[in-house]
Amino acid sequence: MTQTQQKPQLPKFFLVFRIIAPILFVIGAILIIVSCTALAEYDRFSNLEPSLGCLFPGVICVFFSIPFTVIAYMPNIQRTMVKTSKYIMETSRDDLTDIATTGAEIGAEATEITAKAMATGVKEGLRDTKFCPECGREIDRDSKFCPECGHPQA
Repeated sequence: MTQTQQKPQLPKFFLVFRIIAPILFVIGAILIIVSCTALAEYDRFSNLEPSLGCLFPGVICVFFSIPFTVIAYMPNIQRTMVKTSKYIMETSRDDLTDIATTGAEIGAEATEITAKAMATGVKEGLRDTKFCPECGREIDRDSKFCPECGHPQA
């Protein structure tokens, strides 16, 4: 028997916020409109002043409807982010492979150069040398004369 894979059900928390958020927004917008039109009063300079008794609660309702909407649709936002990340990874796979291959080639070349330098250093370190007391050039320990200045060696 094969079991059909069901989509996980969205928690009720998100569903409640999907209902509350638009209701809050509509109530807030209505309160703001009413406070700026029907309940507005003219001051002594003929300037229209909205009713703060409705304006303030309207702004609060609209303000809280925004994060409630984000919370309500968070699972959808996360799914979209995952799909976008997968798409970016798929479309840039060749570029990433090229970068990794180039990095590996550079690493191999650097390792080879380092190994050769170390081998040369070890070989030169194992050579038995001394310095000419006259000119200071490094010469073989068994040299009779300095190849630089010709000074006889002891």
